Amino acid sequence: ETIKTNPVVNGGTITFPTTATLASTTNITAGTITTATTTTNLTNERGKYAMGSVWIGPTANTNTTNYTDGIITNPVSTVAAAKTIADSLNLRRFEVIRTAAAAIAADMVGYRFAGIGWSLSTTGGSRDTGTSAFIGAYVTAGTFASTSGTINWNDCEFSTGVTVGVSDLHRCDFAGTLTLSTAGNYDFIDCCSIVAGTSAP
Repeated sequence: ETIKTNPVVNGGTITFPTTATLASTTNITAGTITTATTTTNLTNERGKYAMGSVWIGPTANTNTTNYTDGIITNPVSTVAAAKTIADSLNLRRFEVIRTAAAAIAADMVGYRFAGIGWSLSTTGGSRDTGTSAFIGAYVTAGTFASTSGTINWNDCEFSTGVTVGVSDLHRCDFAGTLTLSTAGNYDFIDCCSIVAGTSAP
């Protein structure tokens, strides 16, 4: 609102004192300072990628403009769009907004997906998700391969008919058959059945 003691007004002139320590004592005259756009690398975390994550939400948006799409206030709706943005910015984390669905249609090695109450699946066959982590997902369908390493699952709920490769599963629950596709160590830590009655997966 003020620079030194000179008020900033629309269309006004800002004059730096001749005694100021500046590279040059040049006046800014008849200049326009436009509103910063979201394509600028803003210092405000909400204008960038909160928690270092690309955001995935339920509202249709498959655009991939950096610092415009995939931010907390304008999430993208597909994993493919989110991955494009993440890879261009060297990010490895995705935050999935509640009620959103993440369908993995390509290999996703070494990424982290987190949220509460979001749906996860794979499409188009087996997808390598080795060394990736999934947190708070409702896993509805698909084949999650561990070609590149152990898959990490935390606080996830598995529907019947899901297939996983070598995995560490922490605090997960199971509503039906879970197929283990690859020989190796599967660690089930504090997991449980959510099948009603005395039956179990």
